[in-house]
Order: sequence, then C-alpha cells, then structure tokens
Amino acid sequence: MPKQDTVRVALFIDTGKYSAPASSVTLSAEAGLAIGMREAAGVKPVLSVAAQEPVRVYADGYQAPLLETGDAAEAKALAQKRTAGGDDAVIVQRTKSGKTAYQVLLGPFATKEAAAAKAGAGAAVLGPLHLQAGVYASAAEAQAQAAVLGAAGFDADAAVLGGAASGAFAVLVGAEADSAALQALQGRLAAALPAVAAQPLAAAQPYALQRTESPADGKAQAPSALAFGGGAKLWAAPASPQGGVKVLERSERTYRGGIELSQLGGKLAVINEVPLEAYLVSVVGSELSKEWPLEALKAQAVAARTFVLKQSSTKYQIASVSDTTADQAYKGMVREFPEAQQAVQATEGEVLTDANGGLIDPLFYSNAGE
Repeated sequence: MPKQDTVRVALFIDTGKYSAPASSVTLSAEAGLAIGMREAAGVKPVLSVAAQEPVRVYADGYQAPLLETGDAAEAKALAQKRTAGGDDAVIVQRTKSGKTAYQVLLGPFATKEAAAAKAGAGAAVLGPLHLQAGVYASAAEAQAQAAVLGAAGFDADAAVLGGAASGAFAVLVGAEADSAALQALQGRLAAALPAVAAQPLAAAQPYALQRTESPADGKAQAPSALAFGGGAKLWAAPASPQGGVKVLERSERTYRGGIELSQLGGKLAVINEVPLEAYLVSVVGSELSKEWPLEALKAQAVAARTFVLKQSSTKYQIASVSDTTADQAYKGMVREFPEAQQAVQATEGEVLTDANGGLIDPLFYSNAGE
C-alpha cells in the first residue's frame, strides 16, 4: 500500500471546477480548541477557546458596513433583518471614544465589487488593508495599545504576526479597501495621535486578528472572531486528542484530526486533515450502516482505502478528496460505529490492485436505480 498517514478532505473550497463555498465557519469542541498559525517551524499559538465555546473564523476580505450605533437593540434588529433576508450579517462590538459601539457588517466578500453591491450607493466598503501601529512582546501589551487607539475613535485590533515576525503581536488599525483610503487613514491617525508611528501592513505579512462579535440571535455571550490574511494558515485542533472539531456550517458535524483554514483564489478554504484509518471508519459508516454484514463493511473499507489512495494529493489543489459523493461520503464522527471500526482494522493495509500492482479505480454506488 502507498505510504500515506493522513487525508486532506475539502469541506469548503472553490477551485473553479469544484465549488463548495463558505464566507466563514464557526468552530467549537467539547473540551476546547487550540487555534494557531501553521508554519514550517510548527504551529504558533493564536487563541485558546474554552469548552463548547464557538469561534467564527474567516479570511480577512471586503465587508459592507451598514450601521455603527451605540444602541445594541438597533444593531441587533438590523442584523436579524438582513440575516433573515439571506445575508451574512454580524455585529462587531468595540469600545470607541469611551463608549460601546456596535458595527453591523455584511460579509466578508472576496472582492470589493461584491461588498459594494451590498453596501448600497455611495457607501464606503471595508477591506483587508491595515496600518500596523507597533510590535509588542505580549498580547496584553498589544491589547492595551489597541484600547488607546479605540479611545481616540479608531478601529484597532490586536493581532498575532507570522512569518519572520512569528510569535510577535501587533496592533492593526482600520480596514480599508484601497491604498488611497489607507493613506487617508494614516493621515488622520498622525494628526490625532502624533506619538503613534503607524505604517501600512506589508501585503505578505501573515496575521490573525481577534475581534468580539455580538450574535444577531441575542445570545448573552459574544463569541470571539478571528480574521486572517497575508497568506496565513490557521490550524484548529481539539484540546482533547480523543475529541474532534465541530463545524457549525457543515451540518454541525464533528471531525477527527484538525481543521486547516487558508485562502485559495481569494476565498476561504476549510480542510479537515485526518488520520487515514480514522477517515476510513467514517467513510464506511457514511456509505453503509451497522446493519450490513461485517464482510460487506470490510469490502467497503478496502474499496474506500483504495479510492482515497488513488487520488492525487492536488486533485482539489490543496486537498485530495471532498466530503461528498463527488468522491466518497464522509460525515465525520457522527457516522462512526464499532462495526465500521472493526472492518477498517481487520483490513488494515489492504487495497485493490491491477495485474501490474497499481491501484485500481474502485468505483461503487449506493443504488443502481430501476
């Protein structure tokens, strides 16, 4: 059998040829999550999420601002109205000029034009361009500086930096859609706070910034939100090795292994990287049920193993299979059962080959029609 320890399964991705898009995902885990920035040297910590607490993650893109108000009820009503109409509306909660401000935003969108279409005629569009106001040794220092900028009326977020600055913290100011708007922001900031030296964040600088959101559904606890950019890859893993990561937008399914979040073609890509044998247990359970004879389950395990190993690692550019019947059904931990585990273990290492020892294409289907 070809050597392969893990499988990369596309949960949300848009390659042009295969499209399963999502603008954001909401992750959680029974025992909590550890989210970090995935780099060659390892995973740099970004955020620890408490047990069962949700965190919304998205690629920093373009957003349509609808309202900024100090009235929480007004913001909630508008967000609920737009959500009911099919828009992806969120409320970002900030402290500005000594008061709580609620910003109702739509998005993110992959392009400025898409955000502008939702913002309405003449409305400004937010974007992924930021000013960097200093580098700090700790998250607390960055958060304190962000509070200073917020007190002066600016939108500022603490962020973790990757790349050459990996492990450092920064304050990112503003969210502009083009260089002219960013330059104008830089001028306003210099006039208001001349002691703060702020420069445009380099386009190739990986980062992950944290915000606080007030859910449109009125939940008391505002969840964390992470926006990432600059080529960053985030890695979300369950605090418990025996646990999994729940993806709310994927039918609330929970997946073993971890979830990688990155950008592909300017859009969010969500990949479940999972041990091969654990993946197969779910595939067997997703394609068949525990009522099937053990020998049938074993046959399915061999076919599923052969199928996934036959696929190119770049079939979906950054993943080898999808989680749908475009490849083979894979529904995470909810479809695991002891008989499927037994079938996978009993056939470990077994694949189907042709006369020359190469893997065959083990095509199978759930029904043949009438």
